Order: sequence, then structure tokens, then C-alpha cells
Amino acid sequence: MSRPDPKNVKRVACIGTGTIGGGFVAQFLGSGYDVIAYDPGSSARDFLECLLDQAWPVLEKVGLKPGASRARLSFTQDIEEAVAGAEFVQESVPEDLELKVGTYEKLDELVPPHIVIGSSTAGFPMTDIQKRCKFPGRTVVTHPVNPPYLIPLIEIVGGEKTDRAVLDWTVDFFEAVGKRVLRMEKEIYGFLINRLQTALF
Repeated sequence: MSRPDPKNVKRVACIGTGTIGGGFVAQFLGSGYDVIAYDPGSSARDFLECLLDQAWPVLEKVGLKPGASRARLSFTQDIEEAVAGAEFVQESVPEDLELKVGTYEKLDELVPPHIVIGSSTAGFPMTDIQKRCKFPGRTVVTHPVNPPYLIPLIEIVGGEKTDRAVLDWTVDFFEAVGKRVLRMEKEIYGFLINRLQTALF
């Protein structure tokens, strides 16, 4: 099956809804996508709603895209339900390598091979995260600046087994979302955004 047109994606799955994951949820909703969010935490739904209460007025001031609505959000604690029908998957689980590797291994089983899976990791190379995937070519780092819904910059970089076509697709997708994309051609620990923030601030 062919990959969806990156400029015509309708449905996004967000795996993990903490500060970064919830920020991505706000970003996608504000850009007019259907979003299904997954987080197993007992208070995750309440945290996400609180984050959206804070983010939505900001998004309204910045400018919502056509179709933007909080009503387009669904929340589940069933990861299989979360990714069903998703045309892009954004992983934002806590910054623990083994947790991310295990999450990617699970997503790799559940998500059709043509669907791209992005990770918001702030420091782990995709080469390390994708190591147990059967379809590593569709995995890519999608590292935002916090809060993702307010600061448009996002860093895109693949791992050793990431297909270049997936990098192209991911750049086009996030540009359609409304991001300013920084595409890296080589992995470095900490990524470029983190290094710039450390040097400047």
C-alpha cells in the first residue's frame, strides 16, 4: 500500500500525552487534524485536557487553521485502537531509551509498514530506537521545541536504516502542519536544537 499524501493527511495518532506529547496534540488539533491520543497513565486524560485549556487560547490568538476543533480529539488507553487508521504516528513517551525501543517495537507490529512513525526524543538517536523494528525504514526523529504548538521549529533526522523517502515525506508533512523544518543529514547526540539552546542560553 502506498504512503498517504503528506499534504492531505487527515488522522494522526499521538502516543504519550505528557508536556511534549500533549503539545503535539494541541498542534495537530489547531492545524485541523483528527487526533487520537493514547496514554496509559491514570491521570493522563485530565492532564491533557488541562494542557489544552491553556494551549487553545494561545492557538486562537496565533490563528487556527480551517477545521481546527478540540472536538476532533479522541482519547484511549488502548494502543491498538489509537493507531487504527492513523496516517501518521507521533511517539512522545517519557525519555527512557528502553521504553522508547519497546514502544517502537509494539508500534512496528500494529502500524502498517507504509505509515511513518516519528519520535519526539530529545537525545536518543533513531538508530538506537529503531533497532528492534522489522520495518525501521519508516521511523524518524521529529524533535520539537517546547511548547510544540507555539514554537514552529522542528528537527527531522533519520537513523541508519531510515529511508530517505521517509525523511522527504516527514518534511512535507510537518510543513503542511505549519512547522518550520530543520532537516539534519546526520545523527548527533543531543541534536542540533539542543546544542544551539545550550550555546545561546
